[in-house]
Amino acid sequence: MFVSVLPVGFLQLETAFTVSYDAARSLAFYNRDLVQLLFWARLPGDTLLILGTVVFAYDTVRQRFALRDTSAPSSVPGTGVVSSRILAEDD
Repeated sequence: MFVSVLPVGFLQLETAFTVSYDAARSLAFYNRDLVQLLFWARLPGDTLLILGTVVFAYDTVRQRFALRDTSAPSSVPGTGVVSSRILAEDD
């Protein structure tokens, strides 16, 4: 994020110190060729960031609403004990 915003920020800072704050925030500043080139240079990185966010959000929502198997296992993992035998002895 810093790499894509930093160059234009430095240009704005220079304009604010040399000309005025109003000139650095004006539409004429943003319409300069160099600033427009830097904005277009941000496009690939910003697109990847947006796509990554969309994929992450989709995966999070998909996992949140995924149906899981809630049936009890036939044995307790790691012990070799069959759960039906334990229940039968309790009767």
